[in-house]
Amino acid sequence: SLQDEDGYFFPMIWKNPNYPGRALIENKWTITDIEKEFRAQIELALKKIPRISHISAHMGCTNLNDSVRVLTKRLAKEYKIDIDPGEYGVKYVGYDGPKETATEKEESFLRMLSKLEPGNTYLFVDHPGFNTPELQAVSHIGYENVAVDRQGVVDLWTSKRVKEAIRSKGIQLISYKELPRLSKK
Repeated sequence: SLQDEDGYFFPMIWKNPNYPGRALIENKWTITDIEKEFRAQIELALKKIPRISHISAHMGCTNLNDSVRVLTKRLAKEYKIDIDPGEYGVKYVGYDGPKETATEKEESFLRMLSKLEPGNTYLFVDHPGFNTPELQAVSHIGYENVAVDRQGVVDLWTSKRVKEAIRSKGIQLISYKELPRLSKK
């Protein structure tokens, strides 16, 4: 129930005008199939990633509905990878302005950093990648510049200006695994 007639996963989770009828939410998926797929992916990740610490949702798939959210939480506990940032008062932040180019990303990220308040824990999510032939082959209708966009994230995260802003503001970078120990739950 998670695949199209050709055996491929639906290309989208949520309705997308570029893919009419091809989003998972528009089709008759079952919670049983979602559990099988989640278990398969968790078990492969545990096998291949020795430091795995948590479950996160690609394209918001764990928010498909309440039953999927409950399933995700149950599996995270079962596999002992249950670190939910929301339970630790983490505040989600994003770019504060345009983010199409590497320069825009950097300026918008620096603007966001300048507004962070001491004593809080924040989570910023983006997708780094290198502008190589491998990533240049990845795209979908409406997001054709994946490699350039994701190289912009790498450039942002390795920028001297960003590193200096983090240092001067006293921001401590942590991993998910450190969250329970460092947080004010």
